[in-house]
Amino acid sequence: MMEIAPMPWLGWQCLRLRLGEIELRLPTEIGPRVLYAGFVDGPNLLGLIAEDIGQRGGEAHRLYGGHRLWHAPEHPERTYAPDNAPPQIRQDGAALILEQDTEARTGIQKTLRIEVNEAGDGFRLRHVLRNTMLWPLQLAPWALTVMAAGGVGILPLPPRGEHPRDLLPNTRLVFWPYSDLSDARWGWGRRHIRLRHDPTQSAPQKMGARVPAGWLAYAAHDCLFIKTFPYEDAAHYPDDGCNAEIFANNAFLELESLGPLSEIPPGASVTHVENWNFFRDVLAPQSDADFERDIRPRLVEMNLEPRRES
Repeated sequence: MMEIAPMPWLGWQCLRLRLGEIELRLPTEIGPRVLYAGFVDGPNLLGLIAEDIGQRGGEAHRLYGGHRLWHAPEHPERTYAPDNAPPQIRQDGAALILEQDTEARTGIQKTLRIEVNEAGDGFRLRHVLRNTMLWPLQLAPWALTVMAAGGVGILPLPPRGEHPRDLLPNTRLVFWPYSDLSDARWGWGRRHIRLRHDPTQSAPQKMGARVPAGWLAYAAHDCLFIKTFPYEDAAHYPDDGCNAEIFANNAFLELESLGPLSEIPPGASVTHVENWNFFRDVLAPQSDADFERDIRPRLVEMNLEPRRES
């Protein structure tokens, strides 16, 4: 059962959501956001923007850090609507709901619903975008999680094959104009791609992919964070077909999942679900061997990877 209690933290009033030995912290004065995720009394696996800590109010856009809900495709005016005001907060049974006032510049209302997942070993986050306008809007829900500094992000590849049996492509990777594939922060594995966060490297890097496996992971502080999300094979995803993206600069690394791009009628909404799980005593992988030894067993445990490599 998820325990909910108020607490002051880093200059904000927050709600602490505790489930056994894991917890989330959500500010009640800005958002909806999650600003802390990890083990009770352990390090925060989410990254915060130092200059924004404790801030609130005003019309300027602040990154804050942590986990947030946006809508894609990215646009300098629509995407960066501020979330500096208190959300409306209520409980619905065992779930906590945080609802933002409608964004004046977009007509979109954002809601975050947090509850215990079906297995009872992690959190489920339901991200809702509602169209309050009088005309349809085309968009996709976009859930972005800023991770703590110094770790390694992991993006899975589809099942690998062999030649000449498998003659058709099954992998789609998307790069941005500023992506540099020669950057040493990238790690190219057979079953996955790694992006290492390095606070001394300011050049941004980003990659998107169509990820049928429906998960992204981050290893830092000897812990592993895995978030899972739905994948629809026939759906049209934004950013040239990406349902998962990974971004890094010197300040943070970000794991991003996206729902399908669709037309939302007036008064209707779309929902994008993530499930969050946490594991202790996991080292950040630097190679395929590290991934197979330290990460893959946890993925097998969650039924995200087969017990035997295909």
